[in-house]
Amino acid sequence: LTGVANEMAEAMEAISGDVTVMNQKKDNIVAKLDDINASIQQSASASEEITASTDEQVQALQSVAEAAEQLNQMSEEADNKVRAFNIKEGNHEE
Repeated sequence: LTGVANEMAEAMEAISGDVTVMNQKKDNIVAKLDDINASIQQSASASEEITASTDEQVQALQSVAEAAEQLNQMSEEADNKVRAFNIKEGNHEE
């Protein structure tokens, strides 16, 4: 009976040691998952910043496109006025 009790005590110690090792490995895995989570959050934050910056750039490009369209219209109006002036001036010479 004493032999069986000793075997059981040894088995319990082995199991206890295995549980301790498993807990340490679990703690390591949890720490790694926390690191991964932090990296994901940083990536998400950086992605949001990039999206905001991209939106600002798109708005700036739209403003430039609108300004270019206005300049094009003003240029056409100026050309029309110059042509009208040239035609009127040409009529005076006749």
